[in-house]
Amino acid sequence: MNTKIVYVLVSRENDIYTEQAYVSMFSVKYHMPDAHITLIIDSITKESLSKRRVDILQYVDELITVPITGKYTPMQISRVLKTTVRFHVLGDFLFLDSDIIVTDTLYEIDSFQFNIGAVLDLHVDLFQNYLLKDVVIHRLHKYFGYNKDVNQYFNSGVLYVKECEEANQFYNLWHEKWKEGCSKGLNVDQPALVIANDLMSSLIAELDGIYNCQIRYTIRYLYDAKIIHYFTARIEDFSPLFTLNFYMTIKNKGNISFEDTQLIINCKRSFSVMSMVNTGIAAEISDVSNSRFINSAVFIRKKSKTAYLLLVLFVRAYKKLIQILFR
Repeated sequence: MNTKIVYVLVSRENDIYTEQAYVSMFSVKYHMPDAHITLIIDSITKESLSKRRVDILQYVDELITVPITGKYTPMQISRVLKTTVRFHVLGDFLFLDSDIIVTDTLYEIDSFQFNIGAVLDLHVDLFQNYLLKDVVIHRLHKYFGYNKDVNQYFNSGVLYVKECEEANQFYNLWHEKWKEGCSKGLNVDQPALVIANDLMSSLIAELDGIYNCQIRYTIRYLYDAKIIHYFTARIEDFSPLFTLNFYMTIKNKGNISFEDTQLIINCKRSFSVMSMVNTGIAAEISDVSNSRFINSAVFIRKKSKTAYLLLVLFVRAYKKLIQILFR
């Protein structure tokens, strides 16, 4: 396999990012023993890997430690590294987030002809039932003053990138736009990715969903999926493999056991019997649960229980008014 597999890892003693990357790398090497894995880290992560987390390094063919200048949180450091990967790695590469399981060989990506490829976030266009549409549009307007209609909103968890001048320009724009958003309080990288793609005349080619099957949101691509993305921030109980406990156990043991390997290898068969498909009314509920209103309600509840109770009373009164008006 000529295309490198690249990970960015920023991990501290109290998290499970190292263990997630460890599992993901195992899945890559299981299916493609000849795959070249590059791991990009910061100096603090390097120190943690020299202790009881050293086992992950058995799957790393190239370790790159990048000095970080400036005052950043660990989350921000991960985005600094992620948006500059092209400048640290030689050759074509496939970037993978750590919360990913590879379920098959990926040798065919060596023949990809486009410069950059990615899968749509949630597998749909922004204006085609995208659950977080309002959030995305709000972020583009608020943090970047970006008022153009965006249709393709890509997920940055899997990126195929060629070594070429266009990709260099793209990553330069992506990093600069991320820094612009970060300076205003936005740490996530996908809004900046969208703007960079627009400024580069839609350089990103849309990859088939099998290369980034976002299992929380759809099962359409699961059967043929070669890469399953389960999302760090949305670890669920629908599979033992996607639970916090699975990675904490590996962290405490310091290695991946035989039982663990069987779960990873048989990832597609690991789902719980009660795995509800999110369609119909359930999809509508999910849409509401991801809305800005619910996010605001959660924020208010964290800040003030009294204010939250007043909000609940207001919503109940408003609901009764609507019921009276539309009888």
